[in-house]
Amino acid sequence: MVRTSLCFVDDEPGILKALERMVHPLRIPAVFFPRAAPALDYLATEDPCVIVSDFKMPGMKGVEFLERSRELRPFAARILLTGFAELEAAVDAINRGSVYRFFFKPWDDSVLLQAVHDGAVSCFTDRLLNALPDAQSRLLLAESLPQAMEAASAIFDAAGLTVGSGLEAADPVSGIVAASGLDALFNFTDPMGGDTVAASEKLRSRCLNLIGLVVNDYHASVVRIGLEDRLRLFSERDALSGLYNRRFFDENLRREFDRSRRYDSSFSLLLFDIDHFKSINDTYGHGAGDAVITGVGDLLLKEIRSSDFACRYGGDEFCVIAPELSIAQCEDFARRIAAAFASEGETGAFPCPVSLSIGVADYTPSDGEPEDVLRRADAAMYSVKRGGRNGVARAET
Repeated sequence: MVRTSLCFVDDEPGILKALERMVHPLRIPAVFFPRAAPALDYLATEDPCVIVSDFKMPGMKGVEFLERSRELRPFAARILLTGFAELEAAVDAINRGSVYRFFFKPWDDSVLLQAVHDGAVSCFTDRLLNALPDAQSRLLLAESLPQAMEAASAIFDAAGLTVGSGLEAADPVSGIVAASGLDALFNFTDPMGGDTVAASEKLRSRCLNLIGLVVNDYHASVVRIGLEDRLRLFSERDALSGLYNRRFFDENLRREFDRSRRYDSSFSLLLFDIDHFKSINDTYGHGAGDAVITGVGDLLLKEIRSSDFACRYGGDEFCVIAPELSIAQCEDFARRIAAAFASEGETGAFPCPVSLSIGVADYTPSDGEPEDVLRRADAAMYSVKRGGRNGVARAET
């Protein structure tokens, strides 16, 4: 919906009443003041799209009031109502940029209403144009879809428009126009003549072009973010298992090691490989081996905590970094993983029988490098292999 107002200032109550009747079809809230001072107080906190003022008023003339209002609300369209005697002053005000239009009293309601209407559309357009550079910068820097949506919505919010879900409509420009209430503003019925009053084509096109520009920038940002997310996924994930890759594992192992050292905390590491994996490839084919790797990834993702990092270390070797998990808890976790694989094998989830050799280790203050934890987990895993495979061993400290 349109979030703005019309502001009228005139010291004659009858004039204010006539203006109130005239602008009612616009469906924009309107406020009326008998003097300039309370109107300026209103402008200090509110941002109307059109300001209409009489020329002769007690305390402050209309030209001075409109000049002051321009300082407070530069994008509002300012209209001056004047008599023939003040024509020179009105022209001077227009030349200085204080006034958008001026009308002689008595005015033609249809003509003044059209001017107020066009002034409102012009104000929204100028607000959009002013907010556009910042919104475009934010869209370029957006790193997620919510950030892109927030950046695009901000430009309409700055213009006093609420777009709702308009950005996600099949035709976003039409969706935004409808959701913001601009469609009702672009065209309305003049009760004086019974005809449809439309914004001038030039003003309407300018406003729609700006909305289209924001929509295009938003969609370009969405596409860019989608591509970046895919590239990030490809750079961090192993395609076959769906787990994090070796590079991601090395980075996060270093991060967990540094965190544990700095904050006197700990983490555990689970390292395992698939028993007789070469024989699986040789006996059942590489398709079966790929299916086992994929199944290992799927099962690990089901079993780990949200804070854990499951990685394919290389070939048929896998690692899980488990922050804040003690060595005893990690050993229990490893046995659950082994049991889960055995259960999956019994149900025929894998194309052949599968077992694991698992070693677990935890960070200790005597570790000098992340690789020290990894070496202990690796040694524990090979102790399982030497003992016949298909088991879990805890690293010696």
